Amino acid sequence: MTRYHNETAVFANPSQPRRSLAAAGAEPKTGVSILGERLRQSSLSLLDLAPLEFNDARRELVAILANLNTPAAQKRLAAFSADTDAYTRTAACIALLQFGDARGAEGLFNAIGRFEWKQRQEMADALGLSGFSAALPILLRLVKDSDYDVRRSAAYALRNIGQPEAIPDLIDAAQQDSNEGVRAYAALALTKLGEPIDADLAATYLENPSPGFQLRGASALMRFGNAAGRRVLRRMVEQSSSPFPELAGTVLVDGEGWKDLDLVQWLVKNSNEKVRLVGVMALCRSSEETAFATLMDRLNSDSPEIMMTITAWLAICPHPGAQGALLQVVENKESAPRRSEALAALARRAEPLPLETIFAWAESYQPEVREAAAQWLAGCHDSAEALDRLLTLAEDEGSDISANAVVSLGEFDDPRVFPALISKTQSRSWQQRLGAMLGIEIMGKRAEDLLVEMIDAVQEHAKLTPLIGLLSRLEGSPRARRVILERALADPPIWMKTAEDAAAAGDQSAIPCVVAALSSPDARIRQAAAITLGAIGNESTVAPLLDVLSDLNWEVRVRAAQSLERVTAREPELLHQGLRVRKPSVRARVADLLGRMHGSSSSEALIEAVSDANRLVRANAAGALGMIGDARSIPPLIQALKDPDRGVRNMAAGALNEIGGAEALAAVRDWTLERRASVEAQAN
Repeated sequence: MTRYHNETAVFANPSQPRRSLAAAGAEPKTGVSILGERLRQSSLSLLDLAPLEFNDARRELVAILANLNTPAAQKRLAAFSADTDAYTRTAACIALLQFGDARGAEGLFNAIGRFEWKQRQEMADALGLSGFSAALPILLRLVKDSDYDVRRSAAYALRNIGQPEAIPDLIDAAQQDSNEGVRAYAALALTKLGEPIDADLAATYLENPSPGFQLRGASALMRFGNAAGRRVLRRMVEQSSSPFPELAGTVLVDGEGWKDLDLVQWLVKNSNEKVRLVGVMALCRSSEETAFATLMDRLNSDSPEIMMTITAWLAICPHPGAQGALLQVVENKESAPRRSEALAALARRAEPLPLETIFAWAESYQPEVREAAAQWLAGCHDSAEALDRLLTLAEDEGSDISANAVVSLGEFDDPRVFPALISKTQSRSWQQRLGAMLGIEIMGKRAEDLLVEMIDAVQEHAKLTPLIGLLSRLEGSPRARRVILERALADPPIWMKTAEDAAAAGDQSAIPCVVAALSSPDARIRQAAAITLGAIGNESTVAPLLDVLSDLNWEVRVRAAQSLERVTAREPELLHQGLRVRKPSVRARVADLLGRMHGSSSSEALIEAVSDANRLVRANAAGALGMIGDARSIPPLIQALKDPDRGVRNMAAGALNEIGGAEALAAVRDWTLERRASVEAQAN
């Protein structure tokens, strides 16, 4: 099947390479090459590190994000799932599917109609290689596509997905599709999924001239232990007139068939290259010495496609000689694609390599081998010679080589590492910048301490900004957060992100820095500070938040009020001090806030506020007493019906109505009659 995209090198730790596919019982799948696990827990913000106006850069970033199992990665992939470039969009959606994120399936499903047939076919291929069960609805739609190539790829993908729910749609495709190839591939999928047919019906399928029906019938008979099915499949492989001999061979080795070495050897000797491919893939699953010897004979004497297939499948070959065979392919000077495939397979095998081999790779004139050395050297962090090699590779002309070397430097505890990483953060190459930031992240606490020391010694904003940016990308201890909150006020996005992290961590040690930010000239920071104090605040934050209630920005005022309500939810009495501040606007907002909190303990303070010198404070206090509903407030509210300000009188009347009771309602009725009489007298 068609590969979805070119494999992209991704930084990783070769001491913990991608887990063995053999251990997972899986087949090799196209995706990010060689590496990937390094970034799985990364918290880096990647979208500002590459020239995103180029499709290739966005695709590479998606490939990197696909290796991250973090909410931040999923958020950025969701943004890429609406990208203008179809390949970027599809790769992002598939990565979201990998994380079990429904936005991936939704994005692909909605985008199908905008793709050309070739892109739809590649989408089906990629979903099949991924093995994600969430791809089922998309593939069921593609198996009914208007283009037969798309339908064929979708049918093959459904075979790999292995979901029984696909059987009804596959039966329709196998029996009714207008294209023989689609019918055959749908039949192949049904044989893998175990189509529910009885032996009598399977026998009638053998008489059907369609190869798809013959595949289904022969496969079913094999499951029933009937030798006729096996004979039919062998005949389909042997006959030169058979349109799909490789599909018959695939059915033969499905299940436990690949363990039949005589059968597999027979397939490998077939004159049809596609049939031989089926055979060699089956051989790669065996640990038998004879099977491995056959593979080695084919590794350098068969077609280029078969040699590449063997190289890739050696990643899961259980024979102990598989690693040595791959190392020989790496030393082959004739085929760069096979070298790259062998390097990828070695990483998938997750087996240690001799140090001398890795050092030799570092000296290779072949760039893909030097790149692999840069990655594997990270696992040699106890070797001074390994560090020397990495420092040399970090200056390599190849951006991928140098970037991988730079990120591997983060594994070494040596004084030379941090300056080298800092210098690369200013590189013109976004790959090197990303590598340096990852290397610094890998250093963890060591890097944090060194960055804090550098930041403390810097005063110029131009020099401070990149250091603050680097520190913000680390996991963030309370100490690091405090440094950023103190020094990053000129960089609102970084400051707000750090404040958000402090709130999520419940870091009360950050409170003094956040309180200081309430005086920032930037309304965005003041608003973020008010929100943060609502999340982590305590009694000490009430007074500063009260001051912010008079902020010129209405959003800041709203956030401050919300935070005050949250901080004082259990002790509304902490807000009473706000009824005594000099600014009437603050006293008025506090009165309203106390009313919405419905705390009866605030009644006495609000009763006193009904006599405030400011009419807005008196009105809000009256309204708050109505919300609280304390009968003790009825006499002062009746008195407020005589207030010189009409707004206060109206609020007092409304509050009395809310409280209810004979005395309150009678007072409101008398006040209403008096007001009506006054209006009539004025009219006359």
